[in-house]
Amino acid sequence: MAYKILWYSIPSLLDTSSGAAIRCRLMLSKLQERGIEVKILTASVADDPKGFKETYDQMKSVMLRQLSEAKAAEPDKEKAARLVPNDYVKFHINNMEYCMVLTDNLDTDDITAAEQNRIYSHFIGMLESFQPDVVMGYSGDLFSVALRREAQARGFQVVYALCNGSHLSYSFSDCDMVFTTSKATQKLYKDKANIDVETVGNFIDPRMALANKEDRNPYYVTLINPIPAKGIAIFIKLILAYYARHPDSKQQFLIVKSRGNFANIMHNLHDANGALLLGGTSEAGNNEAAREMEILQALPMIDLAEHTRNISEVYALTKVLVAPSLWHESWGRVATEATLNGIPVLATDNGGLPEAMGGAGVGGLVLPIPKSCEKDFYCLPTDEEIAPWVDALEQLLEEDWSERCQQAAEINSIDKSVDRLYNILLPYLKKGSAHKKPFGPNSAYHNVPFLAEHARQVKESFLKAQAEAQHNGGVPDFKTAAEGGDSNAGGGALGGDTALQSTVQSTVQPTVVAPQAPSAATKLQVQRPQSTHGRGQNNKKKNKKRR
Repeated sequence: MAYKILWYSIPSLLDTSSGAAIRCRLMLSKLQERGIEVKILTASVADDPKGFKETYDQMKSVMLRQLSEAKAAEPDKEKAARLVPNDYVKFHINNMEYCMVLTDNLDTDDITAAEQNRIYSHFIGMLESFQPDVVMGYSGDLFSVALRREAQARGFQVVYALCNGSHLSYSFSDCDMVFTTSKATQKLYKDKANIDVETVGNFIDPRMALANKEDRNPYYVTLINPIPAKGIAIFIKLILAYYARHPDSKQQFLIVKSRGNFANIMHNLHDANGALLLGGTSEAGNNEAAREMEILQALPMIDLAEHTRNISEVYALTKVLVAPSLWHESWGRVATEATLNGIPVLATDNGGLPEAMGGAGVGGLVLPIPKSCEKDFYCLPTDEEIAPWVDALEQLLEEDWSERCQQAAEINSIDKSVDRLYNILLPYLKKGSAHKKPFGPNSAYHNVPFLAEHARQVKESFLKAQAEAQHNGGVPDFKTAAEGGDSNAGGGALGGDTALQSTVQSTVQPTVVAPQAPSAATKLQVQRPQSTHGRGQNNKKKNKKRR
């Protein structure tokens, strides 16, 4: 008998701007390869709309198309008029079933009470129909606590995937086990909150990060995700100090956007005395593209790239990766991806970043956070503080780090992480299998008489479907209330509109943004001023599209 895991989180795992989502999606896929059946329940929200909006729009389009087709096929015009779109879509990626509850907004903070009720309905429905051995996921909000409490009350084991250092005030009393990526994060929670956390390593698929050898043209010193917490102030000061030391250099620096408003951030950078890096307000007003071009003209040694799903495009052009994060990084995904490509990393010694590069001095160099930046993430380091960073960058540019990066890649092998996680999960899978009671009688939020009647109705529906399937020689098509069954059972008690009960099947699966091998045909979109004073001209052979 295969063990089963139900993943629950409010944010979607298809958000390409979220390292946590990317990591956990791959982690679940690897557990599925080990024989564990996995289903995933999320809402249609993301850390940053840029990483999810296209997928969200495609989902909505599919739903409206299906509604139109269903109305056209319904001979009863009155019944057809009452049909409305589903509040969710189901689809498969890598043999894992996703159920995504559609919300009106992409921001987690904008979820409504009605949408929470629908998420709760689907959660209860999947506990009862799928009957997982372990409920796994993340989301530290109070609503998600309620869902995990309900799972525990029914005997399911609850496991939390801890992806950052932002939950030190949270006791995890609604979880049976908590695991994280790095020993640094494990130590942080033990030292600051006396919480025991298991550590498993990170999950990074080399196929998704490796640049094609024929596309490799390592030229840039690169920063990915230029927000204050990720150390944009250190990176900008590093560029200025490097050119102060090497005024005739043609070295170009690349910034790859991900979250936040790059122009706004740059216009708020200042030195220790409060003087703004770029002076007063922008002449471009609220025109973001014009403001960005204005910045690039002021700093011509910088090129700017848009967020890309194909991160290998970035590594194809990168000679050194800089990861100067100012907050606690539980891991530092880009550092591991860089070493997989033989690219050395210059990073702060913050959180799990050293582990992400196989250890300090293995896949790169680490330095302490400059004092000027510790409390004010917009403050540029002083000349004295940035000098060691320039020294380190010179070393990484001049030396061959390929063998050391290969060693780092072996240390952070994904197979080792999968082994650790599987062995940690196994006791909880066994316990959940033995003690789960999907239909109660215990519940954290339903009164006992209601739950008893509810369990009776659901069991009757299941037995009826099973008998019909045996009679017809097929597989039972059993649905709980939340999935379109009896509206008086399960999540149906929370109410809701009559929904068109259909799912996104394999015929429309390509509309979902699934992990795919990097395409050589796709080229990174790099923005650069018209004149770069001769810098970066040897990069033209890449035939990149610029605007």
